[in-house]
Amino acid sequence: MFRKKSLLWHFQLMRKIALSLLLIMPSLSLAHSKVPCSLERKLANIQLITFDLYAALSESASSVTRNITSILKSKKLTPAQIKQFTDTWFSNYSTTKNYNGYIQSTSVAKMVGVQHFQLFDMMLKSTLTYTIRSLSFTKNLKFSQSDIASMMNAWDKLTPLPGTIGALKKLQQAGYKLAILSNGSRQRIQDVINNEGYQGIFSYIISSSSVNRFKPDPKIYAEVMEKTHLNKDQILHVAGAGFDAIGSRAFGYLTAWNNVNHVELLNSLLSKRYEPNIVLDNLSELPDIMAQSHLACTTG
Repeated sequence: MFRKKSLLWHFQLMRKIALSLLLIMPSLSLAHSKVPCSLERKLANIQLITFDLYAALSESASSVTRNITSILKSKKLTPAQIKQFTDTWFSNYSTTKNYNGYIQSTSVAKMVGVQHFQLFDMMLKSTLTYTIRSLSFTKNLKFSQSDIASMMNAWDKLTPLPGTIGALKKLQQAGYKLAILSNGSRQRIQDVINNEGYQGIFSYIISSSSVNRFKPDPKIYAEVMEKTHLNKDQILHVAGAGFDAIGSRAFGYLTAWNNVNHVELLNSLLSKRYEPNIVLDNLSELPDIMAQSHLACTTG
């Protein structure tokens, strides 16, 4: 049975599967170019824009690091150790999330005997406790339940990326309905909205807990249409991670990738076939692109 295996074995297996699915070939650099008329005509049909919360809108890594630093300092960790701790936690979180998202509904899941879905909060806690136990400078330290809860709650206060709030308000004023489409739990998403000035901006929240699936599983993308009663060609998804951009395009949504860290899209068969329609350096670019879709290409 899955639970009888060690926690270390689980993470090693997750990492191998995630890497085998994602890191197939060297990276491909995406060049920015003018939006072609054929795409502008499609963008003119958009009524709803969905956003990934943790990568497309938020400075997640730096925010979580800042929010847990006081707890780690109280354990006498050095700045270098604090950085290693948070980097390791994020790496374990990403591996587990990708593992859940990619193999949940595939034959690989049957091969390794995994049929469960790990809720977001369970995933945060399991990857946090694994990180504590796996690092030599924390494995013998005592972390209380209050410490663990406070570190998990660090995900509730995520500073928006520069220009994010202004861009969202411009899109809202232009008449678009806006929504969150996130792997997070509904409560944690709502906490970020309440804490960081997003109140009144989003008409819908679609979370992984709605369908017990993580992106890029098609079921979570399909939930947007179920909730909003819109068609695929009326929805634009703004991803922050490459796997989300590919998953959204593969499902059939027009997709923008807010590539604020200027990373390269993984060069695999999937990424070549499902490149995002738009690549952004900053979310503040999107309102102008959407406005142009109603003005340009009116002839020919």
